[in-house]
Amino acid sequence: MLANSISPDPSMNRTEPNPLRFELLKSDDYAHYILRDPREIRFILRGLIEGRALVSVYFGPTGDFMLSTLLALSEDQSQLFLDWGADEAMNAKVASSDAITCTTQLDKVKIQFTLGAATPFDLSGARSFRARVPDAILRLQRREYYRLATPATQGVKCSIVVTTDSRSELRVEATVLDISGGGLAVMVPPEGAVFEPDRELHNCRINLPEIGVIETKMRVRNVFRISATDGRPMLRAGCQFIHLPDSQVSMIQRYILRVERGRTVRSR
Repeated sequence: MLANSISPDPSMNRTEPNPLRFELLKSDDYAHYILRDPREIRFILRGLIEGRALVSVYFGPTGDFMLSTLLALSEDQSQLFLDWGADEAMNAKVASSDAITCTTQLDKVKIQFTLGAATPFDLSGARSFRARVPDAILRLQRREYYRLATPATQGVKCSIVVTTDSRSELRVEATVLDISGGGLAVMVPPEGAVFEPDRELHNCRINLPEIGVIETKMRVRNVFRISATDGRPMLRAGCQFIHLPDSQVSMIQRYILRVERGRTVRSR
């Protein structure tokens, strides 16, 4: 017997731009991001199954991936079943991998987990993959403030003074991935600058297009390794503003409103 069984949909294996894959390096509080309670893990998996969430399945050392869905949990809740892909070459690579990484979203919250070997399995007469339920799930939770993913066409830059590996100071220009009234996330190359949880960054300057420049201190809250869309390894650092004045919080809110209004106009 299977719980929450859903018929496979081969169209879910279409090609799309390579999404970001997160690898948790270090965090000031792992409990904020990683779930290890089996009940919580199964609750999230059931939500992904019922919602037919599109899952990016990564395999192999080169970052190859295919798109799939989660189909069902076994009756004893120990096994997870994934949709069989439309590309047989990709299916063969998945089946021969020692481990696969799955990334998706649930209620706009990023979800990632790693599975061991995914073996071919006949699920109610249809081909699928079977793997053990993960022991942990990484969940990037909602923030207290509304968080805006910055538009790629009008990038936001943050100039930061960082400590290098040689303990000297260096000003770097980082790409802002998202921003809110409480903090931001930046993407930087993994070499040269030291980013670690609880490190304070002083004299940071954020250039908000058509709004102005914010000068502030920030504290690094978490660090992830990510694979950019072109395959380059990068670091994603989540930072919290330190004592940001209300006037500058208002600048960020005005910027968010301006971007959202522009997106609404374009969608219409």
